[in-house]
Amino acid sequence: MKRAYVNECPSWAFPCEYESEHRFMLGDFVRPDTRFGRFFRRNAVLLVGLAVLVLWTWTIGTICYHNGKVDATQELTEQYEAEIAKAVQATKDEIAAAQFLSGDASKQAQMEHDARLIAQAMDGIKTITEREDDLRTYAWNILFRVSDPGYPSSVAEVVGQANQYMGFSESNPVVTDKYRIAMEAVEDFYSGNWPTTAKFLYAEWDAKGKIILRDTYLAGRDTEYWYWGK
Repeated sequence: MKRAYVNECPSWAFPCEYESEHRFMLGDFVRPDTRFGRFFRRNAVLLVGLAVLVLWTWTIGTICYHNGKVDATQELTEQYEAEIAKAVQATKDEIAAAQFLSGDASKQAQMEHDARLIAQAMDGIKTITEREDDLRTYAWNILFRVSDPGYPSSVAEVVGQANQYMGFSESNPVVTDKYRIAMEAVEDFYSGNWPTTAKFLYAEWDAKGKIILRDTYLAGRDTEYWYWGK
């Protein structure tokens, strides 16, 4: 008895042929006679929509990511700029404060020096008068000359001029009361609190030794006079 053969072979018998028959190609998706082609044709709108959705999501995500990086960078830049501006301003404030303190200390030292010189000039006329009003008048005569363009611009140069303030010497003692009077005059002078105008540049003594200032070198009919307390 002859055996009947089935005209079919299992897939494992001819693996190469089976693989070639079941290999999927990209063209299968567009060929209408294939299973994938039929699926693609029936669901084309859905597939295109999914592709558009994926592309749109990727685009939006990329833009958001980029904008997030830009915003973060801008925020950090603004923070750095604010910190730098704050540091610069703090440095400027420190410099201004140092300059103010330095200028204030320098001004105070200058006033103290001027007051010492005026007190020494006062000591030079102690044989003529030591009345407080006379000493204040004498101090302002010196300061008025400092402010006048026809005389030196410092107390040291004014009192040091020859034949002007008799008896002045830097070796004269600085008496406490005279230094106090001189410092009060110097402080008022630098603050602009003057007792009168600066035109009284010349001094004279009356018979009782009272110091009187006048606005002309030689006394005349139009000469004006001033003294402390007038």
